Amino acid sequence: MEYIRTVKVDEKKRIVIDHDQDAENPRTEQWGVSVFQIAESPKYIDIPEGKNSLFLEFGEILEKTDDVSAFEQFCERKGLTYRTTNTGKGIYIWYVEPEAIETVKDPEEFLDGCINWYEEWADGNVYILTLQTLVTWHNDKGGTKEDWEDVDSIAGVYIDIYNDDEVIKTAKDQGFID
Repeated sequence: MEYIRTVKVDEKKRIVIDHDQDAENPRTEQWGVSVFQIAESPKYIDIPEGKNSLFLEFGEILEKTDDVSAFEQFCERKGLTYRTTNTGKGIYIWYVEPEAIETVKDPEEFLDGCINWYEEWADGNVYILTLQTLVTWHNDKGGTKEDWEDVDSIAGVYIDIYNDDEVIKTAKDQGFID
């Protein structure tokens, strides 16, 4: 089976790294940040169920213009902590929901973290770490065969997979290895 890469723990253990194809979109959780896509065409807005009236107000602005500065000025008038991002697939206004602003220590840092988390997910940078051990099989004729066997795994991991120390630390934090 093909993997992105493996990290050797010791002679009998390794961590196999692969993409998490089933990673859940972080925006499905109640995380206190909303995002509005400014789209030139078609001009519509999908209002998430239970979201505040700001989405309706963003929709009213979009009916008049798709100029990013109009949305930024609106955010400033409302006193929102916001960011504008352009992914090449659209321009987005991200903001900390007014209900959440009181619950976070640093709204700017919180918002940046949520945007980074979402962008990592959207770029496919979510992984599955699988701990494997080397097992030796013996048959009745005296032959032996060594093969790697899965022991445990964890999905939904956001790490730098090319940093062996970070991979090992994550495995330790998850109780995979001592």
